[in-house]
Formats: sequence, structure tokens, C-alpha cells
Amino acid sequence: MTKIAIVGEAGVIPLTQGYEALVDPEDLLRISAHTWCVTTDVGSVRAMRKENRTITVFMHHEVLGYKPDRGFVVDHINGNASET
Repeated sequence: MTKIAIVGEAGVIPLTQGYEALVDPEDLLRISAHTWCVTTDVGSVRAMRKENRTITVFMHHEVLGYKPDRGFVVDHINGNASET
């Protein structure tokens, strides 16, 4: 389990490269069960982890229960991609 902090009403999940992600309390235990890394491959910063060494799982997809075959797009409605 990842070491977490609580700031106001959000949990703070540490990422690699000194980044942090803000996570709602209802998602905190599930998300903190994994170690998350940072990727900047598309010009933005995204939290990700590997599952079975082959599958890339992005934090924002994990929070929403996204599966590629469901055909929907994840959007950060407030424009702050560090909040999942």
C-alpha cells in the first residue's frame, strides 16, 4: 500500500518524479493499494501503473472503472488533470 496523506477533503497519492495526485476519499483505499508512476509521453503528466508487466493502467481510468471496450472518454471537467 502506498503512503498517503490527507489534505482538506482529498487524499494525496505520491507519484514518481516528485509529483502527487489528489484523490477523493471514496477512491483513496483502492487507488493507494498500488504504486503509481508518472508518464509525460503525450505532453501532459499522467499517473500510471503496470498490471502483469504488460498492461498500462492510468489512474484516471482506474478511478472511473474505465475498460477500453466500453467506448467512453475520460475528461477532467475542471481542467485540473492532477485531480482524479
